[in-house]
Amino acid sequence: MSKIVVAVLIVVGGLLGAVSGCGTAGFLPSVLVAVTEAGQVLDAIVAFVTSYFLRHPDADAQVKVQKALVRCRTALSVLTRVAAGAEKVDQGRIDQAFAEFKAAYEELLALTEPYGVKKRDGLAATAEMLAVPPAEAFRPQARR
Repeated sequence: MSKIVVAVLIVVGGLLGAVSGCGTAGFLPSVLVAVTEAGQVLDAIVAFVTSYFLRHPDADAQVKVQKALVRCRTALSVLTRVAAGAEKVDQGRIDQAFAEFKAAYEELLALTEPYGVKKRDGLAATAEMLAVPPAEAFRPQARR
């Protein structure tokens, strides 16, 4: 029995050592936080713009906004996969994946700005305006 426990501890210790030695350990937590926060902001944009379009219907604009939202969520998914799936992740690969999200997010903000979505520090809302952080607020950084 004790040989089994020792063997399990050796295997688990080896796995933990392998994981902590790779680049993923430094990036994954910050990527997950950034993706979660960005997803919450995207949810706020969806709720705000949906409310706007209920008061001011515009099917063509809604389709454009929906496509931009899909691009943002897809880019966040790619960012997560880059950080979680690679054996060796460096800041350059994270920056490249983030650049895709940033481009999609900036496009979304440009599309929704006429409807009351404004780029500001932090997240705040009134009945007529939703303030959202700039894309850089979501840039993941490796833990030091």
